[in-house]
Amino acid sequence: RTRVPLCLSTMIYNLVERRGQNCYYQSLTEVIKELHIILTDHTSLLSDKHDIKSNNPFHSQTNKLYGRARHVTMLMDAFRSVSHRTGLHEVVIVSGYSGAGKSALVQQLKAPVIENGGHFVCGKFDQQQQMEPLSVITAAFSNLCDMLASKDANELKQTRAVIKEVVGSEISVLVSLIPTLSQIIGSAKSQPVEVGCIEALNRLKYIFRLFVRSIATPA
Repeated sequence: RTRVPLCLSTMIYNLVERRGQNCYYQSLTEVIKELHIILTDHTSLLSDKHDIKSNNPFHSQTNKLYGRARHVTMLMDAFRSVSHRTGLHEVVIVSGYSGAGKSALVQQLKAPVIENGGHFVCGKFDQQQQMEPLSVITAAFSNLCDMLASKDANELKQTRAVIKEVVGSEISVLVSLIPTLSQIIGSAKSQPVEVGCIEALNRLKYIFRLFVRSIATPA
């Protein structure tokens, strides 16, 4: 891709670009006209400097996904289904080779989720990096806690009350895993409990489910 001239690669993007039901190019004449520009003024169009962007007749949307409309629709249908039906749970598995655009596809849900009053939580496992246990879950829910802590005082007070009511004193177990949770509930202390590995894991799973249940209010 790096060997393809910028003007040519941008034009290819424009050829597949759709805005609603409209195509970027409305006729073959427009395509021929821009091909003519490439041939006659290629020196300026081959540059990708930001200062000439306004003079470049070719435009592409960097966050636009191409050829994934059906997959985006499937994700949006699943989101609408669970957000409008209380008690319904769904899991959508997005599979594909590394670099196929799975993360970019899932990110398409972020804007509509937020617009509908939800919270978009994500984390990514990188097979090429040495990851700490639960590090992705910790990162994802740390971001969520930051979002919840940024709410106004009344909402924050309500969230704190619900978490403490549902989870109780066991919330201190999660604070050690997700330190940013303390921004919501304040300091939490508890006496250490001596349990085996299996018991400790089951305890963590149970408390984590309670925590998610407390903040995942019905639509």
